[in-house]
Amino acid sequence: MKNKKNDGKYVIIDDGTAGGLFLSENEYYVDENKKVVLCNSEKKDNLFRKRYKLTHGDKCYSIIKYFCPEVEFISIKIMETGERGSIDSFKAALEWCLKEKIKLVHMSVGTTNYIDAKKIENIIKQMVSNKMILCAALSNTNFPTWPACFDGVFGVRNYIAKLQEKEISVSKSFPFSEMNSIQLNFDDVLKKIVGKEYKSNSFAAPIITVLLICYLRKNKKGSYQDAKKFIMNHINKCIYEKELEWNGIVNNKAWSRVLNKKRCVF
Repeated sequence: MKNKKNDGKYVIIDDGTAGGLFLSENEYYVDENKKVVLCNSEKKDNLFRKRYKLTHGDKCYSIIKYFCPEVEFISIKIMETGERGSIDSFKAALEWCLKEKIKLVHMSVGTTNYIDAKKIENIIKQMVSNKMILCAALSNTNFPTWPACFDGVFGVRNYIAKLQEKEISVSKSFPFSEMNSIQLNFDDVLKKIVGKEYKSNSFAAPIITVLLICYLRKNKKGSYQDAKKFIMNHINKCIYEKELEWNGIVNNKAWSRVLNKKRCVF
């Protein structure tokens, strides 16, 4: 298995990305036997014909591609669009990523069921110990969400604190919670890319994945702890508009300070 543009190091786990924009050689799915298999051309054609609108995975991937158009992800489809996936399919996708030594895994999916969370806890620990970089969205229901709330995972949500446009902060995931998450305000950009759903936590998480891509460009063997330091260095800083400083975003040079003090720390 090889991804031509990034040597197979990046994966997005969702409901697939074959909705028309991102048909590629890197479309996988979890079959009825809970095995991750490559979509053949017939399967891709069927997926394309069934989809009359973009999938959730398409929308998340389009945010990443907006900032990093040259980056290619492998897509692992674990559920049908608009339906709930099974924790066993999710676990199978995570195990595949561990086996294939994937460096960066984006997950705008997760579970608020603690029993389900326990089923993936060990595999997440193994992934973190193997220096895999994991980014996951929190649920829009304001309940603890896994894997976003596991140690070693970058949990992300749209802002609940008052943030300026393109400001990134770290604060409590939920009221009275000991868990911290990354919060951000990228309303203007997300509104242009995904439309009226821009407030969803699912679409905040890809912004942090973009930052992690920037980090991995110069730190190919990086770890969660080092990546966390990189993210913390950009708290309360903002990315310039793509139209103004596109190349700077990609090369991680176009950061501008918004506030002098950090709101919180991990």
